[in-house]
Amino acid sequence: MKKISALIAMVCGVWASLFATGINETKFPTRQITIICQANPGGSSDLNCRTIAPGISESLEVPVTVENRPGAGGGVGISYGAAAAPDGYTIVHLPNDIAQIKPAGNADVTPDDFRFLCRVVTHPASIAVLKNSPYKNFNDFIVAAKTKPGKISVGNSGTGAVWHLAASQLEQVCGATFNHIPFEGAAPAITAVMGGHIDSICASAAEVRSYVQNGDLRLLIVMSDEKFGLFPDVPTAKDLGYDINIQAWLAFGVPKNTPDDIFSILYNAMKKSYKSDTYQKMLRQNGFVPGWMEPAEIQKFARDEYEVYRKLIPRVLGYKEVPPLK
Repeated sequence: MKKISALIAMVCGVWASLFATGINETKFPTRQITIICQANPGGSSDLNCRTIAPGISESLEVPVTVENRPGAGGGVGISYGAAAAPDGYTIVHLPNDIAQIKPAGNADVTPDDFRFLCRVVTHPASIAVLKNSPYKNFNDFIVAAKTKPGKISVGNSGTGAVWHLAASQLEQVCGATFNHIPFEGAAPAITAVMGGHIDSICASAAEVRSYVQNGDLRLLIVMSDEKFGLFPDVPTAKDLGYDINIQAWLAFGVPKNTPDDIFSILYNAMKKSYKSDTYQKMLRQNGFVPGWMEPAEIQKFARDEYEVYRKLIPRVLGYKEVPPLK
């Protein structure tokens, strides 16, 4: 009997050890988490990722790094993120590009390839020119574009991406014709206009903010109904009588099959970082509009945006319309 009791005790000890080991192995997180940024360093996407990462790291007590994978209007990085293991160790930055990538033919990826954690920011489109540009205001710019159709170059963050669409809609509303020049993100487009290689750039007002503040660039228009907080003297499209209101948005997500428990841990860390003084200060300093959305809300919003862009992009760019989401 003593031998049997000893054997039972030993078996129970082994099971207890295995159970404890299993619990330890499923603890999350135990190693570095990577945020995939779909754009080059220097733009609003990169700034957003790098500002929110430290707060997540502090909450989860593991390193959180940002990996830039630009290209194809965001398609390269976002596709990479969609194909990552759904283990919580890859967070993907999901701007409005996620609703535009497939309609623009840049990649076969849609909002349904992700579980959205949250939306954090919105920011309006704008047109900026070099400080010594002959276009002193938006009227000068549009008159030149009408007088010389296709001669005024406008840089953007990629064919079919939001700033390309914004400039395309602007020329339709104003009756002008631009020469659209795509780049791999807003940052290289800003570099090009700073170097005098292109006449202007269509990007978010937040992305060109620092260049406008130090006098290198001149902001001509903000494509929204409301003033841009950092530059209240810059006219909006509404001020100038144009019916155009285009804003980008920034969100985060994980691959669609990420388990609920891991998703919940990441969501809580993301929300805590969003509310931090550091992150909120970044929003204020850069003119971003706080735009928090909960997971279910942003998931639906992104799908609705996809419906908008799958019809808008073919109309603006002459592409074949892609099917709706199931």
